[in-house]
Amino acid sequence: FWRDPGLKSLGGLTAGLLVAVLAKLSMLPLLAIAPVFVVARLLRNTRKTDRARGRDTPVFLNGLAPRAAAFALLRNSPAQRSAARQVTRSSSLGWRAAPALCGLYRKGSPRKVLEVFLPAAGLVAVVYFGVLCASRFEASRLSADEYRSVRADSSVPWVFFRVSKVFRLIPVPRPYWDGFLSLCHSERQGTPVFFLGKKEPHGSRAYFLVALALKTPVALQALLLLALAGGVWTLVRTASTWPLFLFGPAALYIAVASFASLQLGIRLILPALPLATILCGHLADSLCRFRLQYAVGILLLLFGVESLRFYPYGISFFNLWGGSIVRSMGYLADSNLDWGHGLPALAEWVKKNGVSKINLFYFGTDTPYRYFRDEEMVLQSPPWSKDHVQEKVFRPAEGYYAISANLLPGHFFDDEFRDYFQEFRGKAPVHVAGYSILVYRVEKTTQPGAE
Repeated sequence: FWRDPGLKSLGGLTAGLLVAVLAKLSMLPLLAIAPVFVVARLLRNTRKTDRARGRDTPVFLNGLAPRAAAFALLRNSPAQRSAARQVTRSSSLGWRAAPALCGLYRKGSPRKVLEVFLPAAGLVAVVYFGVLCASRFEASRLSADEYRSVRADSSVPWVFFRVSKVFRLIPVPRPYWDGFLSLCHSERQGTPVFFLGKKEPHGSRAYFLVALALKTPVALQALLLLALAGGVWTLVRTASTWPLFLFGPAALYIAVASFASLQLGIRLILPALPLATILCGHLADSLCRFRLQYAVGILLLLFGVESLRFYPYGISFFNLWGGSIVRSMGYLADSNLDWGHGLPALAEWVKKNGVSKINLFYFGTDTPYRYFRDEEMVLQSPPWSKDHVQEKVFRPAEGYYAISANLLPGHFFDDEFRDYFQEFRGKAPVHVAGYSILVYRVEKTTQPGAE
């Protein structure tokens, strides 16, 4: 849109914004950024003179000749209205004369306001209607009590509070309203995360940088670094601004996420990666021009091979820098590693190895009884509170124990239960099911003095 602010590019921008807002609640700020972006581009465009046409005409309005003429009929002098009628009746001149018509009615400030702000307003209106449809029209206006509650809620950003005044007049999509408030409350309360072997109560500024270093394929990292260097070179040597439109939003998204306390995995910054991969595509095209297509092919091959190591458990992926899966578990946890997806793989391993009964400490929303009968499994309770356990450290008896990777660090538990699974931390698992559930075998120990 910045390069060619026409109806087609505005439609693409609107569709992309709608998809982004429907995909992630964290994209809602784009509803404020995108209209400002459109207005800034059209304001810049109104100051340019189209020398080929001899008129100071915004390119955005070039395809609106009939409407332009109709507007001219209402606003200008009799002579100008006559010229407008003549143009609209002529099929051969109607579209070509659009710049001239724009010159007739661009002199007034109301028209300038309309031509700049109407596209931005249309963009917001289309996205609003799309969100209403996605919400199945579960929408209503905010009551006075709801508005006062938002105003008194310190976790709600002041910008959001200002915008919420609009929803006293028009219906707000309730699923998105409730979801965004929940996101604000989670951000305010903070969520403890496991980072580089430590429990971080409110996250770390370096969390997402480390996650990118450990959870993106090494080949992709190489392409990204080369693409970034090429983008800087393009920016400096040719004064072309297109690298900024790719790298700038990605870097801004990661930076904003790094200052948030909600850091539960690399998935929270995944929207930044598509922009970066476009830079990689430009780099690949440049390398092919210099007959280095074999280098591109090798990097893509390495990318695929490294990614397939964890198939089909991509959520647990760690690259070559992370080392083995057990070693990688000492760096990051949460949705970087385990969302309870390993139960099918665990059931398969138990059946294959003839394990009669297994003790399971499970983290996730799946149902273990879908895969195990009562006589095959003992479902143990993690130390979520004092009511669930009797000791601060779990003392295992003889047998097999399966523990979800997110439970071993203990960062979800109160401080007194942080080392509840310390008996297993120094042991090597006999198996890792689905790259997320560690299986240990505890042998029978002989007490001192016993025969």
